[in-house]
Amino acid sequence: MADCKEIDAALSRLSGKIDELDRKQKECCDNKDKNRNNNDLSELKNRLDAIEKYINKLDEEIKLITNKVKEIGGFFGDLLDSADGILNKVFSSITMFTNLFNLFK
Repeated sequence: MADCKEIDAALSRLSGKIDELDRKQKECCDNKDKNRNNNDLSELKNRLDAIEKYINKLDEEIKLITNKVKEIGGFFGDLLDSADGILNKVFSSITMFTNLFNLFK
């Protein structure tokens, strides 16, 4: 079993560590209070402004891309409508020719 001297020594070391932690905590809290008053937020504001400009530019580019996709879709839609009209005329002409051919059989 540990004797009283060993226990007292362990308690003394533990007390020293607690005192050291208390000192570090106090320093940390004191530094936080000092730094709050001295914070220069201009760099952070500049970075946020740059990010905002970038996001706005990105938004503009996305709108341009969306409009181009819609234009391309409209072009292909018109092209398909034209092709459908042409094919309908061709098939109706073939049908008419086939009907005429069947008359002379």
